[in-house]
Amino acid sequence: MGDIGAKFDWDLTYCKKFFTITPVKGYLAPHEDIHFEVTFHPDVVDNDIRFNKVRCNIEGSDPLFVTLCGKCIAQPVD
Repeated sequence: MGDIGAKFDWDLTYCKKFFTITPVKGYLAPHEDIHFEVTFHPDVVDNDIRFNKVRCNIEGSDPLFVTLCGKCIAQPVD
């Protein structure tokens, strides 16, 4: 939240196989906030799928970073 609006753009280049963030880009108006939905969609069984420093580029500001992590366990056949 701030006094100046800004465009944002998530760089999901290296984690898009496992995670999706929506909206991936857009504009945040002054005095507004935004909620991002992070979806984990693994295609392998792994107990530590982790991506450090996923970058959100923000117009006129330093980027913000988040760490995304998930765990996928095998499902019963029946």
